[in-house]
Amino acid sequence: MTDVLDRLKTALADRYAIEREIGSGGMATVYLAVALILSSVSILACDVSDNIVGPENQLEVRNVADTFEFHVTALDEVSDTLTYSWENTGTSANFDQAHDRTGGGVLIEVRDADSHLMALAFRQCSSECPGEIPWSSQTETGTSGMWTIAVFLWKASGDVGFALHKHEP
Repeated sequence: MTDVLDRLKTALADRYAIEREIGSGGMATVYLAVALILSSVSILACDVSDNIVGPENQLEVRNVADTFEFHVTALDEVSDTLTYSWENTGTSANFDQAHDRTGGGVLIEVRDADSHLMALAFRQCSSECPGEIPWSSQTETGTSGMWTIAVFLWKASGDVGFALHKHEP
């Protein structure tokens, strides 16, 4: 088993059972996987890269009960997966995002304490997306407790920031 496949299996072990590689090319390697939470078959494309988030990217995470804030800067074709557990005493959250001059792909996945998908945000630009793009929304209603936040980066460039706050009706 390759080092890349080992890292991929470890990073996604709580969500996917990676079955096998089904193809590769200049942009990505594609794997057949079973989504453990949904019990469905999925196809995952993974950039094969050693360029991960490092000190030069000034990653800042504030993770306290009912507030989660994430900001990373100066990404330069970074491919990485970052996963966090966050305590939300509410049943939904306000979800605010701001991406500045981003390129590549960014996927943010938010799951509640029962592993139900609460929010999924995806941004893909083949070249740099101009300027800051802010937006706000509210997650679905779910189960309070320890939520999971996963940030998937594929050849991401620029700055990525978002925040989740317990929704107060």
